[in-house]
Amino acid sequence: MDKVLHRVIVPTMRHKIERYQRAIKGLVVSVLLRFKGVKVADRVVIEGRSPFIVPDGDLYLGSRISFRSLYGTIRIIIRGGARLSIGARCFINNGCSIESFSDVEIGDHCLIGDSVQIMDNNYHQISEGSLPRVARVRIGRNVWLANRCLILAGVEIGDHSVVGAGAVVTKSFPPRSIIGGNPARLIGQVQCSDDWIRR
Repeated sequence: MDKVLHRVIVPTMRHKIERYQRAIKGLVVSVLLRFKGVKVADRVVIEGRSPFIVPDGDLYLGSRISFRSLYGTIRIIIRGGARLSIGARCFINNGCSIESFSDVEIGDHCLIGDSVQIMDNNYHQISEGSLPRVARVRIGRNVWLANRCLILAGVEIGDHSVVGAGAVVTKSFPPRSIIGGNPARLIGQVQCSDDWIRR
């Protein structure tokens, strides 16, 4: 009987302690972010390392965004005059990179997998005399970006969509799209009601 109780109670207590640690760390990080001029709706939740954030532009973090960085630091960079908005209850995983030179918007309840990259710029010229492309990126509500996918400048992904692991997204897709490949293409449709939230 004691062994059974130990197996049930000890993990439960450990999970509660870890949850409190994440919440306390999130509160402290939220206060520090506000001192840097970041608009935080209430607080963030931190598991592992705090994200590396350069808020030179306008950064808004919605309610209860979760950052998990047990390995590979999350990088969020907003250049001067640019804007980045991340909606409520989003989950951002290990090693992600989000960079805004102009305008990046991520909707509520998005799931962002390991090493995903979102950028609204191309950084370098393609041809002599050309300029690097800079164009707004918008990720809708309840979108799942799977591990190592890449979202490039000018892309808009509709609500409830799924982007497969390793996909390179160079164009926009409508709501409820299943997207995969390099370059990414439409490979299916998500069947869901409008108020459904992915877990």
